[in-house]
Amino acid sequence: MIKMEKPNHGWFDIDKTLITGDNRPEDHVLKAISKVPNRGVNTQRSLGQTEKVIASGEVNLPCIIHAGGEVWNLGGEMIKSFPINIETRKLLAKLILENKDSIDLARFYPEGDRKVWIYVANDELEEKFSKLYLPTNSFGKLTRSIDEYLEWFVNTSTTNTTIRTKEKTILPISSELADAVEFDNSAKNDYFITAKGVKKVTTLLWLCEYLGLDPKDVLTAGDSLATDSEVFKHTIGISVGPELLPHAKMSAQSIDELVVLLDNIYNAND
Repeated sequence: MIKMEKPNHGWFDIDKTLITGDNRPEDHVLKAISKVPNRGVNTQRSLGQTEKVIASGEVNLPCIIHAGGEVWNLGGEMIKSFPINIETRKLLAKLILENKDSIDLARFYPEGDRKVWIYVANDELEEKFSKLYLPTNSFGKLTRSIDEYLEWFVNTSTTNTTIRTKEKTILPISSELADAVEFDNSAKNDYFITAKGVKKVTTLLWLCEYLGLDPKDVLTAGDSLATDSEVFKHTIGISVGPELLPHAKMSAQSIDELVVLLDNIYNAND
């Protein structure tokens, strides 16, 4: 481990960094991150999904959700959003309509709203996602009509959308659309989409400026090559998982190793 001052501020990814699956972090994980004096999360999750696993009292910094799309105080108000403009939403709607036979699911959260609006292609997905969102108080609207969904999507301000394709389907992304949005397709069959220039790293840098922090003094942890390695370029990054991510200053091969690493940093004698 490199010798360093104990960072006063830190933001953590959630999935595969603090938890596996959809459970709450274990007590020893929460205890370890609580040693960071000021802490928040930086996640692809929605507000409701985030609050399902991290209670508002377990963080004391504004939190980044929707892969950079919005900044919230958990249990409180939205601080900042970076919406997808209507012309880009029309391009995305065109992509979905033209490839509807290859799409199992499409969803978005209206800007500043915890309730998801979702299209599903079959009974199995309707049952699955109804059960998934109800416990988080984030179930909004669901339709089996792609036309109805696209009318919602085009006419509703949002910072994010997800398109899930059928297995082994690759969406044909036009150069015009590629120039208008950020695509994260690191998860199997899922395209997570935000406005151009809006990512976990850009919103973290915005938030550091908003709070008057130097990113070089900020601790971060994550597991995603596509998103977290970019964060590590600017921060004290901890790569979590078997694969060592570029630009990380430290690494932990598992969640339990992250706990040990944080304990070592914050329990070390001055």
